[in-house]
This record gives sequence, structure tokens and C-alpha cells, in this order.
Amino acid sequence: MKIFFAVVLILLSVVAIPQFSNIAYADITSTATGTTTTTGSAINIKIGWTPRFVVVSRVSATAANNYQLTYNNNMTAGYGILHGPSALTYITTNGISPYNGSISEGKGFTIGTNSSINPSSPADLIYWQAWK
Repeated sequence: MKIFFAVVLILLSVVAIPQFSNIAYADITSTATGTTTTTGSAINIKIGWTPRFVVVSRVSATAANNYQLTYNNNMTAGYGILHGPSALTYITTNGISPYNGSISEGKGFTIGTNSSINPSSPADLIYWQAWK
């Protein structure tokens, strides 16, 4: 998995999309990880803070349905970089957005309704990671 992230970061450095340069390893102050299930509806992930970088991975029994979506705080809400089985796509709707929550819920992020990462069926597992 580390090799995959390294390749993705190298690819991102050569294409014309928002960069990840504002996130340095030494600047990471908090991390959070977890799982949820695809629903086809927006999913609010409450972690108590607004992340600067998020990776959401859909894991399916069907290899062609395995996708990963990345987002950083330089992107517009709802955007993301979708890593599919055969392509890298910059999406501009239904991606990942900051979630402001409330005093009782706390902040976090929202996984949008993009059908590659969050379909209504089949109910696949989503792994997520967030960094502050």
C-alpha cells in the first residue's frame, strides 16, 4: 500500500491538479482511521477536527469495483482524485467535503455520492484515513 501512495504522489506532482505540497510529514498533528459501508447517500465521518488530507478506499469482492478517492484542503468541497482500476480521474462533484458538524457532533468530512466510491449497491466496505 505504501508503494501505491508513493506512485500516486509522484503522478500528482506531474499533472495539473491541486498539489499536496501543503502537507508535510512533520506537520501532521492528528490521524484517524475507520471503516463504513457504501450507502449511495452522503456519509458524514465525525472525527472532531477538519482533516487536511483524506483517503477513502472502496473494497469490493469484484476487483473492477475497487476504487480510491483522495482529497486535500486545497481542493474545492466535493472534489477529489479518483483512482480506478485503469485510470486516474479528477472529479468535481460528489467527492469529499469538509464536514462542520455541530457542538455535539464535532467536525470531520463527508464522503459524497460518487457511484464509484459510494454506490447504493452492492454494500461494499469503505476504509478511510484522515490527517490533520
